[in-house]
Amino acid sequence: MDGDGNSSNEEADRAPSPPRASYSRAREPADGTKVKPDPDAPARRSRRDRVAPLQYWRNERIVGLKRRQSEPGLIQKKVAPPLGDEEDIKKKKRIPVAASAVPGKRVIAPRVAVINFETGKEEKQCVVTTPDMIHPENTGTGDFKYHRLYSDSDFFSSGILWLPKGATKPNKNTRDAAMFFYVIAGQIEVTIHRSTFKISTGATFFVPRGNQYCITNVGPKESKIAFSVGKNPSMYEEAA
Repeated sequence: MDGDGNSSNEEADRAPSPPRASYSRAREPADGTKVKPDPDAPARRSRRDRVAPLQYWRNERIVGLKRRQSEPGLIQKKVAPPLGDEEDIKKKKRIPVAASAVPGKRVIAPRVAVINFETGKEEKQCVVTTPDMIHPENTGTGDFKYHRLYSDSDFFSSGILWLPKGATKPNKNTRDAAMFFYVIAGQIEVTIHRSTFKISTGATFFVPRGNQYCITNVGPKESKIAFSVGKNPSMYEEAA
């Protein structure tokens, strides 16, 4: 009987063990045919929260990330603040940028109500000038052009000079006035008293009272210069 018991134990040891569960991925058949998915089969439901793509053209961005405690590697929510209603954004896109940037589109009245310093009464004076209001005229004393901008009695005046290529504004004494110049465009040579220098676009220079000055265009194109003149009218009032 012992022999029979040993043989039965040996047969039990040789018996195949039950197959283990396999989790390998589904493979295509060897003949190369593709298996079509069954539309009636239940779909696997993901536990991941779905977040709509950010609208970068509206400047949306991620401002916070919340994660689940049970699954710390899974993003639960993205917060992206919108800039405004969709309708407001569409309206802004319809506005052409060039329309607001083009000067001279709006009608501007150059003369507005101000107080006259000498009389103390209200009067209208020119205080603003747009490019279409500027009309250069020949002065009659040289080949340069001139446009007067603003003035306040004998106390202050200003304007713009245009010097053609090679033209010179004749030598002149400022006498009791002080003058300030700004080179809008061009290259010029300036002489003040006994000093001569060359400057170009963006530069400024000043001529004190009682000094001679001269301006010559030494550039290849027309020069454009803005200037202002200041005086002290109280000197004449005291003398009178």
